[in-house]
Amino acid sequence: MKHRSAAQVTLLLSLLIVAAVGGVPVAYFWLQSAAKAATAARLDLVSCQHDLTEMADPTNVDGAVAADPADPEFNRRLRSAATVAGIPDEVVSIEPGVPRRIGETDFDQTLVSLRLNTVTLRQLITFLHQLSTRDPAVRAKILELSPPAEPAGSATAAVEGLSADENWSADVTLAYLSFVPRDTGAK
Repeated sequence: MKHRSAAQVTLLLSLLIVAAVGGVPVAYFWLQSAAKAATAARLDLVSCQHDLTEMADPTNVDGAVAADPADPEFNRRLRSAATVAGIPDEVVSIEPGVPRRIGETDFDQTLVSLRLNTVTLRQLITFLHQLSTRDPAVRAKILELSPPAEPAGSATAAVEGLSADENWSADVTLAYLSFVPRDTGAK
């Protein structure tokens, strides 16, 4: 009986050695993929930290304006984008909202409501593209389109070759992001 149990123990140990040797390549490849994922995550972290440092740098003026949508520079960029889009007289109202903190971040978001009369979709898209290109802190958040009010001289529009379904009135809500550090100092 002793001899038989020793053979069983030897067999069991042999199977364990084979399993351990077979598991080495699996563990090696698993660790390699984990190391690659950790390296990619580290590169993402460094990139994000760099971007946040640039956004927080007050000397970084690569097109961003002050944090106030009521700022004359903001209005100038808005009018300039409207001019490029061919709708300089169609922006009929600009109403900045109240800045609100975004979660626990160092950023505020201010919603700015615009009313544009009688614009084509091409003009509207050109306007929004020009605005976001000129001011990276501004993004369109909400677009509401409705048929424009019937003009008194609707025959004039037909003469110029414009059909009523090409023109729209647009209510646009812009989200204006600004860096406003939180007061983290306790007194």
